[in-house]
Amino acid sequence: MDLTRLAARKVVACRSLLTPAGTGAAALAARCIHAEAKIAAGWRAPSADLAGASALHAQHRHCCRAGRCAVHRRNVTTTAADGFKRGYGSAAGHDAHEETRCVVPLNCYKIPAKQPPSSGGAQAARAPTPMIMIHGLLASSGTYRSTLKRPEFASTRDVYALDMRNHGGSPQVAEMSYEAMVRDVEEFMDSEGIPRAIVMGHSMGGKVSSMLALEHPERVAGLVLVDIVPKLYDTTPLSKVTQAIALVDLEACKSRADVEASLEAHGVVDPSTRSFILTNLVSDGSRPGFYEWRVNIPVINDAIKTLMDFPKSVAEKQYTGPTLVIRGQTSDYVQDSDLPLLQKYFPRYRMHSVKNAAHWVANDNMEGFIDAVNGFLQGAEEAPASE
Repeated sequence: MDLTRLAARKVVACRSLLTPAGTGAAALAARCIHAEAKIAAGWRAPSADLAGASALHAQHRHCCRAGRCAVHRRNVTTTAADGFKRGYGSAAGHDAHEETRCVVPLNCYKIPAKQPPSSGGAQAARAPTPMIMIHGLLASSGTYRSTLKRPEFASTRDVYALDMRNHGGSPQVAEMSYEAMVRDVEEFMDSEGIPRAIVMGHSMGGKVSSMLALEHPERVAGLVLVDIVPKLYDTTPLSKVTQAIALVDLEACKSRADVEASLEAHGVVDPSTRSFILTNLVSDGSRPGFYEWRVNIPVINDAIKTLMDFPKSVAEKQYTGPTLVIRGQTSDYVQDSDLPLLQKYFPRYRMHSVKNAAHWVANDNMEGFIDAVNGFLQGAEEAPASE
């Protein structure tokens, strides 16, 4: 087992998932590997100096929020701001570790406000509420960057575009659920000192945003859902895509063209879909001339049914703050038959259909998308939402 390479791939010690002998490094990198697996391979945590023990976490400063991290054999908690806090644990703490769920510090691309807020009025005394953008499945913070950077988009607000767990520059871990992603966004807001935000999400990110608003309405000043409804969708189309990605033999691919040809051979026939997938292909930093995916395909494949559904735990909750649902006019993700469900969850929602746009609304009609969002921001009431 090449631990250096595992560290380079941002493996997070979080859960006891022992891997069978002979499993390749790429597969290992897709899972959270508990310290016992490393110890079995001959690795030992230093007793006096945690520098070596924390090497696996160095890029993402991650560990379990509570309980004993077995990598360090100590209690470890962390935030993006303060790094590791260390303390010795007990045997009971180690037992509890198995039930601890990880909280991932998210990679973020921040776009500062492009102009100061207009003078006068009650808003002049404070900066406008920031906006958080949460991407869809297989996307990243960079997917929407050209839209978010446009001078007219949310021009007086700081905008934070996040990479969700197992995507982009954020850590790759074994747990992939909406509950986990909401924890990550909360942790991000805490670490950045953001008490409340306008939260916008596209597709999967819209479901994360919905759950955050339903679970923690006090953190959400306004909600924007982009071409998504909090309901169960057919898993088949996306499963075919993620399975095709998993079948690509990156060891045999010497160019991006080779990877694209392999995707096509495995059933991804639409050129635009292949181009979108290839935004996740990056050079393998530990092996020049080779490639790796910056999305955790094995974990996403395992979680695809969960991600296409919506948690039942919030079925009886409501978010009563201002809500905008943007749908692409030619998309089938938001149907008229979904309107009662939207009314149930978000009684103050309003719908806006963007012309000449399908599911990728911002890409298909950037001006129409920006106009819809800006119109909502100008009229959104930023009083605390009812709990």
